[in-house]
Amino acid sequence: MNIPAGKIIIGLLILMVIIAGLGFSDNPTTFLGLMLLIVGGLAFCISHIILGMAAFAQDRATGLLFIFVPLYDVIFVFNQYHGDHKVAIIVSWFGGALLAVIGSFTFIFWGLF
Repeated sequence: MNIPAGKIIIGLLILMVIIAGLGFSDNPTTFLGLMLLIVGGLAFCISHIILGMAAFAQDRATGLLFIFVPLYDVIFVFNQYHGDHKVAIIVSWFGGALLAVIGSFTFIFWGLF
């Protein structure tokens, strides 16, 4: 049973919206922002670890550049990474970062005030 990661993330987002709508939190916006932050952060971290392992598998110098040089990870992803499920990993990497940013703004600006 191979379930794509995109369907899992979409299912978790739908579940979070349902739980927030049912009122299991005092402020549903706070809960929704926190869940977006957690899900996005996890997706970003897991995909970044996969990309870092691929960079070190290619070459030790490439792995160190991936870790220590700013924006080299973007260059590596688009020019040198040729692993399985490249599109899914890139989408979870950028999508996770975007969800985390949206979740943090939602949690801070609309949830707490």
